[in-house]
Amino acid sequence: MNMTIELKNYGTSFATRSRAVSLVVEFSTVIRRERPQQLMLDFTGVNVVSPSFATEFVVSLLRNLRSTEYKPDTIQFVGNSPLVKDRVLRALKLYATNSPTGRKQDFDLDKVLVT
Repeated sequence: MNMTIELKNYGTSFATRSRAVSLVVEFSTVIRRERPQQLMLDFTGVNVVSPSFATEFVVSLLRNLRSTEYKPDTIQFVGNSPLVKDRVLRALKLYATNSPTGRKQDFDLDKVLVT
């Protein structure tokens, strides 16, 4: 099963870490319940993503999924403007370099796609 979460349904401007945390909590609950093989996070229609939101959202989501029994086979961040894509990629790099255990298997970044 595939799951697409359209962020525009939650707003078009995402600027704070607290907003990122609340979305991660909400999305994680649905992801665990639905258990999709492929998860797509669609940023189409989102105008603003601050660096702090992107970092908190991406890192918290991956850490949250890492700590559960269930993980999607792939996660895709799609519909990104050049600015959003840059911020998501920077957040992924931060996650990769600050993994709590320093091990790649925390969450296999080869299964994370950004388009």
